[in-house]
Amino acid sequence: MVLPAVTYAVLVRGARIRVFFLGEDDDTVLETPSIPPQPYAVRLDKSHEALASRKAALVGCGSLGSKIAVSLARSGVGRFLLIDDDILMPDNLVRHDLDWREVGTHKADSVARRIQLVNPKATCEVRKQRLGGQESSGSIERLIESLADCDLMIDATAEPSIFNYLCAAVAVARKPLLWAEIFGGGFGGLIARRRPLFEPDPASMRRAIENWCAERGKPIERAANDYGGGPGAPAIADDADVAVIAAHATRVAIDMLIPRDPSTFPNSVYMVGLAKHWIFDQPFETHPIDVGAPGALEPEGVLNPDLKRRQRSWRG
Repeated sequence: MVLPAVTYAVLVRGARIRVFFLGEDDDTVLETPSIPPQPYAVRLDKSHEALASRKAALVGCGSLGSKIAVSLARSGVGRFLLIDDDILMPDNLVRHDLDWREVGTHKADSVARRIQLVNPKATCEVRKQRLGGQESSGSIERLIESLADCDLMIDATAEPSIFNYLCAAVAVARKPLLWAEIFGGGFGGLIARRRPLFEPDPASMRRAIENWCAERGKPIERAANDYGGGPGAPAIADDADVAVIAAHATRVAIDMLIPRDPSTFPNSVYMVGLAKHWIFDQPFETHPIDVGAPGALEPEGVLNPDLKRRQRSWRG
């Protein structure tokens, strides 16, 4: 009789478990530590339970979007739509939530795997395409339909053309939109939310933000896609800079997805400083911005009953 090669032996006696390593070369037997199963502990407040049924659309799975997506998964969000056509390259690793094991893969695919590693119950729908790209009109229409099925759209691209597509999507679907940007060089960032019936349309909000800056004699410094910044700005936005803005954006996203009533955030737009530059006199200085009331183009009569119920919860 030939016994199979055995490397480990596990002995169970009542509630006690002992594990031994068997050395084949010298017939040594070593007991190894074992970690018994731990009792389940609730580490999030009860309001987070609602997130399991919520679906968030992440448009842009780069440095900012990947951090927001994974943080939302840790917080309990159960369904994701991930949209990005880009590939992870080695130079992305200085800020991206992914690591070297994913280099050469589509960011959206890899972020989906990362989400399921931290929240195995989460499901992810991946679209490897670009809003505003060269796809057929039918493909864009299907993508807009998928966005309309989400409880929240998040723009993490800082690209005006994509923002314009999302403006159209929220106008049709009447769903909330959150967008975030890192200012060139990482000296600060912006987080803005738009909820149906409580804020103006996103394009009007954008103009209100730019007017707010212009009134102070400091026009908004557009975020650079490579985080390189312009004259006078710090040269590089590092991982910590991106992580701060991502964390703030995630907190607002959770507030919208639960949704909390009243909202934790009394304002719809926040400028968050990370260094002394532009409108910021010191690090962590925050400027809330009042973007005004929604316009007359969104009469309540066009809302479906479910959205009416949801918008009452968004109040605040």
